[in-house]
Amino acid sequence: MIFIRIAVYSLLTLLISCSGREDIQLTFTGKTFNHLFFETEQECIESQPYPDYFSNCGQQLTFIDDTQATIILTDIVNAVTYSFYKNMIVITPTSGSEFSDDIVFEIIGPGTLMQVDNDSIWKEQLGDSIWD
Repeated sequence: MIFIRIAVYSLLTLLISCSGREDIQLTFTGKTFNHLFFETEQECIESQPYPDYFSNCGQQLTFIDDTQATIILTDIVNAVTYSFYKNMIVITPTSGSEFSDDIVFEIIGPGTLMQVDNDSIWKEQLGDSIWD
């Protein structure tokens, strides 16, 4: 009798955790998150060292579908895959990426991620500009 209860409990736990993971994936698909180096666009423009050279104003992570994403860390668009583990998103580089180790983000709340290795905050982009 106790074996049946444990089996049912285990099955329910598995079903709940799997369905929760799918819901998380659906909420990220199509979303973009930015980690900005400057508070405003004007500050970014004023910080540029040369008129013919434009350095990045931030970093960007875009979720394409339920496993594919792109991440810009410098000036290269890196194709990556991603997966969920509890409240974490694990970004895995593909061949040709400018980085080789996984990048892990903690889901802090709706519209907010924190990069675990450096505590940087990434906010969801709500408009057409990274400044929105």
